[in-house]
Amino acid sequence: MRAVRLQYLLTFAVLGSYTPFAPFYFDQQHLNATLIGYIMAAASVAVVMSPVLITLLADSHLDARRLMAVLFVLGAAGLAAMPALHTFWPILLLWVFYNVTSVSLAPLQDGINFSIQERRRSEGKSTEPYHRVRVWGTVGYILPCIAIYIAMRHGMPVGVSWAVAAGFSVLAAVNALSLPDPRASAVPTASGLPTVAAARALLRPPLLVFCLALFLLQMASAPYYAYYSIYLTRQVHLDPQWIGPINNIGPIFEILFVLGFGRFVRLFGLRWVLAGGLLLTAVRVGMLALWPTPAVAIGTQVMHGALVLVLQVAPPVFLNRHAGDRWRHSIQGIYTMLVIGGGRIVGNLVGGPIARHSLTAVFGFSAIVVAVVAALVLVAFVEADHEPAENVSSAEEVESTMAQTAAPEA
Repeated sequence: MRAVRLQYLLTFAVLGSYTPFAPFYFDQQHLNATLIGYIMAAASVAVVMSPVLITLLADSHLDARRLMAVLFVLGAAGLAAMPALHTFWPILLLWVFYNVTSVSLAPLQDGINFSIQERRRSEGKSTEPYHRVRVWGTVGYILPCIAIYIAMRHGMPVGVSWAVAAGFSVLAAVNALSLPDPRASAVPTASGLPTVAAARALLRPPLLVFCLALFLLQMASAPYYAYYSIYLTRQVHLDPQWIGPINNIGPIFEILFVLGFGRFVRLFGLRWVLAGGLLLTAVRVGMLALWPTPAVAIGTQVMHGALVLVLQVAPPVFLNRHAGDRWRHSIQGIYTMLVIGGGRIVGNLVGGPIARHSLTAVFGFSAIVVAVVAALVLVAFVEADHEPAENVSSAEEVESTMAQTAAPEA
């Protein structure tokens, strides 16, 4: 499992290298908030196109590890080329290309991890709960920000973040080839496309309500991720060199949230963990809208882990609890396409014009939507009270507690 943990670390190190800095870099190229929103929305179109195809290939008994390696290498090329571009259309096209290669990596990585865990369980070996593997991604997200901060302190431009991201992407490609083989020893004989079976599962309760709630949350969080760095420099008037360290505060506290995820679910149930995380997020983003000061902008980062639990930790585990062996990758891919991709497109298209008018208003919009999502979860999300009939990926902690609904047949 060491290679799996390292894979999460490297994959999120790529994200940590450019995610906090990309909006500010685009802003430095004299692109206004509306154009930045268009860039982010266009990139989200890649989320609609790519993950389903890639995860279908992975579920078709191809080697998902090699797929990952190829995608990382292509992504490294796109990241390395970004500093050479300075105008809207070239930046938009390259950003779309990069996202086509990268958006499938998260569902592919989660599918590989769950498949390896399931295979180990069937062989009587120990397994590791998802949140204990995923926490290495948080550690990986933190590491490059430190290096980039040091580079910027010594006069390097913010564009250095693209080079750091490309380097981590190459390392992630190499490590992907060292992962254990996630494929089952025999190809299942069930008929039909894995994608169809996965889509059918997502259209049934409680997944349907869960996906609707997470779609709205993706819509609300997209403007936050797109404009927080610009908010720090333009609204709060902090020096750009502090973007990385400030963005690191959230992931540091996020580690505590992620490691505590299994205990939270055991104590309170998934419904209340989701609702609590959403309410904390609504408060946090609302404070950014109402009080645009350095103390609030920095201090509210301690609550960032609540958003991560709901947005990134709970969904893969919950979806996997409803997945069959034939479509373990595909259910993650369809979720990425419909919920993550669709939500980001809508959020960025709506958030761009609002942010151009007012950076505080865009956070106010996000806070209202997140509060609505919290109400939806409390009213409509229901956890069943019986164990899944098949395809339980782990008997430990949160995996034995979450999503206790019978898994649909392929």
